[in-house]
Amino acid sequence: MASHPSPHVADQSAKHRARMHPRRPQSWLAERWTSVDGIDVFYRESEQPPDAPVMMHVHGFGLSGRYLLPTAERLGADFHTLVPDLPGFGRSGRARNALDVPDLAHAAARFLDDRGIEKVTLVGNSMGCPVICEFAHHFPERLERAVLVSPPAAGTTNRWRERSGSSVATGRANPPA
Repeated sequence: MASHPSPHVADQSAKHRARMHPRRPQSWLAERWTSVDGIDVFYRESEQPPDAPVMMHVHGFGLSGRYLLPTAERLGADFHTLVPDLPGFGRSGRARNALDVPDLAHAAARFLDDRGIEKVTLVGNSMGCPVICEFAHHFPERLERAVLVSPPAAGTTNRWRERSGSSVATGRANPPA
């Protein structure tokens, strides 16, 4: 559910969006904005094919969803694809405090809530992979599938490899007994 900011915050949001809007689109995917937890979130979205499953692409740290566009465009005819710039990255606004991996997983869930999406396939690259594993840990019922491309080495984030073994690799919300 989108939050409604005060007039001052709305004015600041409009200024932020104007600064962050390029002269020409970088993709055929529609470029859109929403507000999640009072933060402007920029995203790209394919036209939704009827009854198409939803696929969201999750970028790595220090980047934006822009580098995921070639994959999203190729899949856009078969999936309702979403490519957000997570809060603090790309064209999206910044949170008051920097978000860590669990915070970004929760932000991804709230973005999907804002879009009215219950279940999703997540495709992540690099540090997007630990975000997906956190998402799987906290919201296993919402994850249709996870695709982890070039995840970072062990030790770069807290416990993502442990969590990926139970939720993502096995397809179960809890590790086997």
